[in-house]
Amino acid sequence: MATPIANDPAARRLVEGLQCDLDIYNEFIESEAGQDIFIMATLCESRIVYLKNARAGWYGPVPQADLFSAMCSEECLRSDELHKKAMSLSRCTCAEVSAETFVRHDFCLESSARLLCTHLNECGHWGCQLEDFNCLRYEWDHLYPCAGTRASLSAIVMVIALALQSYTLPITTMTTDRRGGSVRWSLYRDATCSEAACVASGSIDADLVQPPRSRSSQSSPDSAPNSTGISLDLTGIQLAPELQRRAWDLLARERGAGNEAAMDVSDDAFPIQVEDLNLGPRAAEWGLQDGKALLYCKLELDAGENGAAVADKKERDWFSWKLSRAAEYRVRGNEAFKQESYGSAVRLYKRALAWLEPPAARSDATLDTKIEYSTEELQLVNPVAVACYANMATCYSKLNGDGDVDRCVAAATSALELDDSHVKARFRRSQAYVSTKEFGLAIADLTKLCDLEPSNKLFRSALTRAQVAKTQLRKKQQSAFANIFDK
Repeated sequence: MATPIANDPAARRLVEGLQCDLDIYNEFIESEAGQDIFIMATLCESRIVYLKNARAGWYGPVPQADLFSAMCSEECLRSDELHKKAMSLSRCTCAEVSAETFVRHDFCLESSARLLCTHLNECGHWGCQLEDFNCLRYEWDHLYPCAGTRASLSAIVMVIALALQSYTLPITTMTTDRRGGSVRWSLYRDATCSEAACVASGSIDADLVQPPRSRSSQSSPDSAPNSTGISLDLTGIQLAPELQRRAWDLLARERGAGNEAAMDVSDDAFPIQVEDLNLGPRAAEWGLQDGKALLYCKLELDAGENGAAVADKKERDWFSWKLSRAAEYRVRGNEAFKQESYGSAVRLYKRALAWLEPPAARSDATLDTKIEYSTEELQLVNPVAVACYANMATCYSKLNGDGDVDRCVAAATSALELDDSHVKARFRRSQAYVSTKEFGLAIADLTKLCDLEPSNKLFRSALTRAQVAKTQLRKKQQSAFANIFDK
């Protein structure tokens, strides 16, 4: 039986003589290996909050498949990995690391499973304490292991990729005057309905969906052979009447819920046998020779033009939320700066900037693919980003670590790229140039500052000193050069 000490990381470290070293933690998050820790945490939280806004906020509990897609995403898995590595290297608990940001348990709350609890109230059954960073994630992995599922899907992904290289599934597209909407369908290899398990997808025009036929009419000898099914493409893929019924029910739910709920109405995935799909030669291409094998079909409502306003509103809400999170970290950075805790202030400003990053284009896209902000959004984002970069430059100017002068220049330059007239950032950069004897660059910045504020005595005095220092340095270099030939 485990003792209380064995279960308490802090107590165990005391017994073993190990102490939390926040310097090691800070070195790790500044290193190449750990610098993405807060960006990954931000992207992971963004995924989960998106589910809250786009799923739970519109029609009830989030489907398990959607929870799985977030928790098993590269962002959330990578975030947890980096957080655990930071704690392991520094021998700190998440609560001890959180003390660096002046907010109790701030670091602890960035566990992917804890984010799921915070935003979607999915808190498990183990009664995990907040101070135990790993507990909730362990429970999740115990119930829904990501690694095993992803490994089992790897072969499937290869088969699908090879099939799609030689064949593109044509989908019937029709335009109607009804609502401009459609029902999106997707076929999956398993009930998780993960992106990697998707076999094919497309859409059914809403006007093609008819009320379910009664059993008597379906069995009538006068009925057409395919009247109870829906043809999903020109080559004859068909689904059983179950699809017709579910698609009709989905549209009925949308009509009853109103336009604002239409954006994300979806149906639970349901199993269907391969033989009911009439795949023809594609069954062999996709490795589906067993007609009794099950695929899973998931339907989602695409609201068309009527959903555009809803989508726009949700995008605004999403953007406002990201902006508010960035502002919170900026304020906390300012508080750290006032307490002369410049290292912590820098880390908080970096976290604010992480929240200002445009989101990844799609969940299946690489993290290097970004959505561009609109001009109106940039008018709100850039002032916050400029302030963070400029404040970071000030913090670096007060630190004496290796590379802090270069970091000061880099932060100030980032601010000036967004706002060329930012006086504070340009002055900090000019002084950093002076400290490294790059007087030409310093004079260029100070000359620009004097043009921006001709009556500012500080700028004029600094410019004069830089010009004198440059002249003295040149004379010293000339003298040293002349002495070489005198010897």
